[in-house]
This record gives sequence, structure tokens and C-alpha cells, in this order.
Amino acid sequence: MPEITVVMPSLNVERYIGGCLESVVNQSFQDMEILVIDAGSADRTRGIITDYEKRDERVKVIYSDKKSYGYQVNMGIAMARGKYLSIIETDDYIDREMLLELYSKAEEYQLDYVKADNYNFIQLDSGDIWKSRFASGSPQIYNKVINPSEYRALHMSDIFIWKGLYNIDFLNKYHIRLNESAGAAFQDAGFLFQTLGHAGRAMYLDKVLYYYRQDNSSSSIYNPKGFRYLVDEYRFIYEKLGEQEIWREIEPYYYCRLFMQINGRIRTMAASGEFWTEAEEDIAKLRQILLVADDRRLFDEYILESSVWTDLQMFLYDSYKYIQMQMGIYGMKRKKLHQLYQKISDYDNVIFYSCSNVGKFVNCLLNKQKITKHIIFCDNNREKQAAGFAGKKVYSVENAVRLFKNAVYIIANNHYSEDMRRQLLDLGVAAPDIVQYRLGCDILSLFL
Repeated sequence: MPEITVVMPSLNVERYIGGCLESVVNQSFQDMEILVIDAGSADRTRGIITDYEKRDERVKVIYSDKKSYGYQVNMGIAMARGKYLSIIETDDYIDREMLLELYSKAEEYQLDYVKADNYNFIQLDSGDIWKSRFASGSPQIYNKVINPSEYRALHMSDIFIWKGLYNIDFLNKYHIRLNESAGAAFQDAGFLFQTLGHAGRAMYLDKVLYYYRQDNSSSSIYNPKGFRYLVDEYRFIYEKLGEQEIWREIEPYYYCRLFMQINGRIRTMAASGEFWTEAEEDIAKLRQILLVADDRRLFDEYILESSVWTDLQMFLYDSYKYIQMQMGIYGMKRKKLHQLYQKISDYDNVIFYSCSNVGKFVNCLLNKQKITKHIIFCDNNREKQAAGFAGKKVYSVENAVRLFKNAVYIIANNHYSEDMRRQLLDLGVAAPDIVQYRLGCDILSLFL
């Protein structure tokens, strides 16, 4: 019997599933079965996964009769022969040591579940990636056995199911399953509330082992039906946990987490540039749920960051005006980005001053827009010049100015931007050729 069952739900992911499967079959830990559960792919996905099934006896392809991520994962749990369950999304990939690292800790400490951190990433056409670490929680939780009931803030920070390993006996003991609603949006919320609610022994590793793709425009997070899915998912969570003793402790996090996900939906809608009229009724239902919770004083303002607490109050006071405000913010971002793209079109060279993650993110934006300019990085730090950055040579600022003509300089550093601008001016760069980028690394900017 295999020690680990890997469940991989798939649907029309021909661009990514080959790389994802490669990262799984080539794990340093080999004692596993791999259940690829396809929900009726209409592209080349089926051909790719059946090819892997022929080549690797650990791979088994299963066909789902429902297009439901929750249904697919539940099928995998029901069929699992392993001691532990891993769920891998088929447009992502994992570190070669992920399953070994998680399995070793799960066995050593007899854990209900164990998780590591992930990188959110964007892949450029060149193959290089931009990445940003997403932490599972505060530093105090890492590398020790914890009881999640003593760290309820995890309900706000541990928001992904796929970067962990779950003891299947634990899942079956509490009948922990996903909601089998249609589509693939938010069904992980119910699973997370259940695992965090029932687990007694868990561990979070202070390392990154999972790579979560952010540049898939067909991802479920961009589905206008997402508000409806939220209504259904949080009803499911209440039905699962609302009558249990642990609910009293969980309830404030339930409402705060619900608003966090509503807010994410609103920002996605704002980034689309359109008000999703089909979602109006569902937004009203969600607001009413939050208003009742507010009247009952079930919110805890200490759970939310101050800016998010302010967003909540604005949404409760007037959801329409709040949505219009977010539409305005993303409209401004769209305008600023398009002005940047237009400006860049007048130059032969784009020079990022500062080897920062922000600069690399802007490079991703240009890549997404198919802006084919000569991209250069420059920095005053000699170690960065020696090491290179984003797969490119890093020039000193002086050499960049000397070597590359007809260039626009993008300063992607907020802390020393004035000093950097002054240095460029002193080196003879004209003021109109210098741009300060201040829009941050908002993933939604990719689709503006």
C-alpha cells in the first residue's frame, strides 16, 4: 500500500499539467499513488494524463462525471489507499523534496496535518519566474507541534489546502470533505475550517515547497459567479460546524474570513472594469449575512488589519458606494499602467533601476502585454551586479547610462527613489526619461 495518495483534479490545463505532473512523479519520495481526476477536459489534457498513466504505474486517471473541484477531491479521498493525502492543483508545481519533508514530519510527530509555505508566482515567456512568499501564519507557529485551537488566527492566514499533507484517518474520523458545489471556486474554505477546527496536532514548516501559479487567466478566481459560490460555501461551513462546540471559538473568524473573500471578489470585479450585474443579488445576500453578524457583535476588529476593518465598515454602510470606490481605484491603476505602456513604446530600451522584486514584477507586466523591448537591470550593489537578476546581467548605473541610449528608466524602489532619481539626473539622464512605479505587486494588475 502506498504511504501517500496524491490527488490532482484537472480540467482544461493542457498548458500546465505536464510540468505539474513532472514535479510530482520526480519527487524524492516515491512511495505514492497519483490519482489524476479529470472533469471532462476538452483540450489536450486527457491525452497528456493518459500518456503519464501508461509510462508510470503509480499514475491512475479517473474521470469525474461532475465539473466540481470539491467532488473531484472527495472522489480522490474515497479512493485513497495511502496513509496521507496530498492535493496538488494541476496548474502549479511542487519542490522535489516537498512530499519527503512533509511525510517525515508527519510520521515523526504523528500529526493530523503538516504544511509548508508557498510562493505565488508568475512565469515569463522566457521561463523565468517572479515569486513572492506567502506565509501560513506568524513566525511563532513554525517548526513545532501546535494545537490549532490555540492559534485561531490561522483561520485568516492558512488559506490554502494544497501545500500540506493530511492524515486520512483524521479526515475520515471527522468526515472532513469538500463542498461538492459546481465549479472550482472557494470549496477549499470549508475543508480548511474543518481541518483547523478539529485538528489537535499540526505543524507548519518554515520553508517554501509549493509554487502557486498566478498568471492563469482561466483560473476560477476570475469567474463572475464567485459571489454565488461564496454564499453556498459559507452555508456549507455553517452546516458542518455550526452546531458543534468549537463553533463559538470559530465564529468571529468565520465572519472575518467571509468578508476577506468578499473583498477579494469585489477587487477582482473592479479589476475587470465591469460591474457584474448577475452578482448583485448574491452581493446583497452576503452583505445581509455580515450585517446580522455586526448587529450581534460577532465581529472582532482585532482579527482584521486596520485597513481591512475600514473596508468592512464601508461595505456594511453602503456596499454600492464601496464597490464604486474600488472600481475607481482599479480604473486609476489601469490608466496609470496604460500610460506607462504607452511611454515605453517610444523607447528602444527599458532599464529597471534596482534589482527588486517590484522591478521584476513590472517586467512581468510588460511580458504579459507582449511589450518586446530590450530589458536591462541596473543597481549600485556590486554583489547584485556579479550575481545577475531575473536571468539577466546587472549593470552598474553608470554603465547602463553610458551603454544604452534611447532608454526609459523605471525606478521600482519607494524607499530611495529620490536619491536614485537624483543620481540619474547627475549622470545626464533627462527628467522625462525617468519613471517612478508606485502601484505595487497587485496580481490583478496583470489583467488590467
